[in-house]
Amino acid sequence: MSKIEGFLKEVGEGIVGIASEYVKGAKKRGIDDMKAYALERAKDVERWGGQLARGELSAADFEFLIKGMKDAAEIRGLMIAGVELARLQRARDALVDLVINTAIGTFLPGARTG
Repeated sequence: MSKIEGFLKEVGEGIVGIASEYVKGAKKRGIDDMKAYALERAKDVERWGGQLARGELSAADFEFLIKGMKDAAEIRGLMIAGVELARLQRARDALVDLVINTAIGTFLPGARTG
């Protein structure tokens, strides 16, 4: 195996690890956040549903309240997107470090990276 083949193989294996860690974590965080948001708002939906059933709210009022939850969810989503962007940037930085360290280790054995 040539040095370049070894380099590419090692980087490829490293990329799989970096990407897997990021994607797996992002999926779990997304699911956990959606569940938490639903639980936080469940009491509101239950209360409004009861008011709707008792005639204390019109269908239009109920729809307005539920659609209002969308705005809060969008704001929450933007905050989460900011956190995910920071995590994605860390994954990108890990990839750059992987390429640098692997290249130096492969092409300049014994050399140290900064």
